[in-house]
Amino acid sequence: MHLRMLQLLTGVSIADNSGATRGQVIKILRPKDGKVGKIGSLFLVAIKKNIAGSKIRKGSMSKACLIRSNIKMKGLSNSLRWDQNRIILVKYGAKGLDLLPSGSRFKGPISSAIRCLNGSKKIVSISKRSI
Repeated sequence: MHLRMLQLLTGVSIADNSGATRGQVIKILRPKDGKVGKIGSLFLVAIKKNIAGSKIRKGSMSKACLIRSNIKMKGLSNSLRWDQNRIILVKYGAKGLDLLPSGSRFKGPISSAIRCLNGSKKIVSISKRSI
């Protein structure tokens, strides 16, 4: 894993039960500033590894949202630094503004910075805890 913010060709772990386990960042869709992704940014991810028999296939592309990062954010005083970059696979809702997770459960907590983002109500409600 890289010890930087997420950028192109960064390997990431997928923290939901959608069937994919590893991915690689292809493009940053909603960067907050510059060419790096931070917590809450949207990515286009290529699936590199999946669970056998799942709907999501190896080599397919999907949109993803970063929920945990191994770099502490400067703007948030209570943000933590985790050991890995973790993402969840998402898709757009009916109106195009809401982000709907592909999986029904997340592995571990999510960052509390996700609560401040627009269109992330469903992500926050599915998660068991946020830190």
